[in-house]
Amino acid sequence: MFHSQPLSTKVKFSNQLSLYLTDNKWLKKCKLKELGRLELWSTFHIGVVKLLARSTTTAGTLFGLHFTVTMFLLVFN
Repeated sequence: MFHSQPLSTKVKFSNQLSLYLTDNKWLKKCKLKELGRLELWSTFHIGVVKLLARSTTTAGTLFGLHFTVTMFLLVFN
């Protein structure tokens, strides 16, 4: 899935994801410490998306699972 799209599309998607994470109404109610932690992790994951831009579908799927678990732990921890 990831490898069939041009790099610019992937970067655009990851930027939209970062904007969603920082503009989410729930996040605005979070403590500043939690918001900073989420921003740090979203920035880190955008970097990983850029690195995986030319990877195989398996790598993209593994990244998706890792991202989902990480965000779940950050939000509900």
